[in-house]
Amino acid sequence: MWGGRMEQNALRVIIVDDEIHICQLLRKIIRWDSLNMKCIGVFDNSIKALDFIRNNQPEIVLTDIRMPQLSGLELIKKVRNLKITTEFIVISGYKEFEYAHQALQYGVRSYILKPVNEDELNSELEAIGKRIRISSNEVRRTQELQQEVDKSKRIIRDDLLKQILDGQVDEKNIESEISIHGDCYQVYDIKLDYMDYKKFDTKQDKITTEKVMEIIESRLKETVNEILMTVREDLHIYCLVNYNYGETREIPHLLNALLVELDDYLIGFEQYVVTIGAGREVESFSDIKYSVTGAYRAVCNRLRFGTERLISEAEIDVSDVKVVDRIMDRHRSTLIAFYNNYESGLLAADIEGMFQELLAEKKIDMTLCYKLMEQTVYLLLGPSEPNSEKYHYFINILHCAQHCHHIDDMVLLIKNALITYVDGLREAAEQRISKPVMEAQRYVDEHFREKIVLEKVADMVGLHPIYLSTVFKKEIGMNFSEYIVETRINEAKKLLVNTNETIFAIAEEVGYKDSKYFSQLFRKIVGVKPAIYRRLNS
Repeated sequence: MWGGRMEQNALRVIIVDDEIHICQLLRKIIRWDSLNMKCIGVFDNSIKALDFIRNNQPEIVLTDIRMPQLSGLELIKKVRNLKITTEFIVISGYKEFEYAHQALQYGVRSYILKPVNEDELNSELEAIGKRIRISSNEVRRTQELQQEVDKSKRIIRDDLLKQILDGQVDEKNIESEISIHGDCYQVYDIKLDYMDYKKFDTKQDKITTEKVMEIIESRLKETVNEILMTVREDLHIYCLVNYNYGETREIPHLLNALLVELDDYLIGFEQYVVTIGAGREVESFSDIKYSVTGAYRAVCNRLRFGTERLISEAEIDVSDVKVVDRIMDRHRSTLIAFYNNYESGLLAADIEGMFQELLAEKKIDMTLCYKLMEQTVYLLLGPSEPNSEKYHYFINILHCAQHCHHIDDMVLLIKNALITYVDGLREAAEQRISKPVMEAQRYVDEHFREKIVLEKVADMVGLHPIYLSTVFKKEIGMNFSEYIVETRINEAKKLLVNTNETIFAIAEEVGYKDSKYFSQLFRKIVGVKPAIYRRLNS
């Protein structure tokens, strides 16, 4: 170590003189500790000193004015040409005073005549040190202030883009906030997907999205007039740019280069994949909403084209948006029936069939897959009370689906999620019904075509008939005889609609020998006669 014990912010000093003993003398008489400085180099060769200054940029250089190969004046000139802000103290004899005076044009304010006086040298170093530290503090305060200003501007600009995305700002109010002097606007949806949607890390998400936004701004800022960015749910990073016609051809190349840079950054995490969706180029501020929609549509079509690529809105097929409504109309009643009857396997098969119908269309915008997914999940799990378990399950499916980057993954997600939920409902329902009641209920379901006697069933399940009747009504919501009638009538309804059997035959099929009594009972419960019910539902 060249000096004594120093603080971490000690100023770094080098000494340059072609006479090494002069260098050693100067190093010895400088009061390093009290000045809070340290010597990081002594050179008797000015060319080597220049190379050291270039690589290390010390705060202070003490240099002789006359040296072979490269004079002190030439050394100062070359350092200034390198834009290095090192302070110089020039040491000269009376004969070289005019040379020292010339150094003033390079911003040198300190020179000392030989022979060097110890007090004078340390006093000059102290003055330079104060000047450097004051300047450094001012620069630091200016930088901190600028960082705060930039941070505030970024918050305002990000909020502005949120307002644009939500349709809450107009062209008249935006001109004072951003530069919109370019001819074109375009919106990009930079979508980060989890490689595994079951594994996520919100803390890492924040770090990653901030870095991705830095990369986007660094890559685009030299070409476009204005960049606005904001992060939306499910790691959609929206970017609005404003640029001139002259840059139109450059934009796709910039986006592809941006994609490569983002891939290089994300590959180290082994956690995310990225896709860029580019909306249409628009000329009017009021048309930005169309570019927003197009960017989202483009990103959704990674389900077809794959991730880690740029997808343009122009590549997307124009689909019949009503196809989803037609599919839902065909499947709504069966979906609800399978859900209510806890038939999870049939429910999953029906959902898979719906997506197969959608994908069988000649032209399909994959955005419709998200629409079908959302409507299906909403039909079965929504609406529900916010903060309820059902609501959170519903929201979680939607969020996970936004990270599925292949259609098979999305369908599998929905099927598995609903199977798990419906099976849970069934298990909970079964736990609410005691075993004897379940056995009595199962017996009726299997033997309703026969004559059923309460006493016989009670004996079978090991309960007194009166007690069985009581707990049956408490747990099922109706008494034992009512449950028998309801089971028979429900079966009769199916036979009336799905078969051509006579009313008499159907009555016998469900356990009634007297068809007239059956018809009267059916009308009492259903509200219409069996024949009329058949006509209304066939």
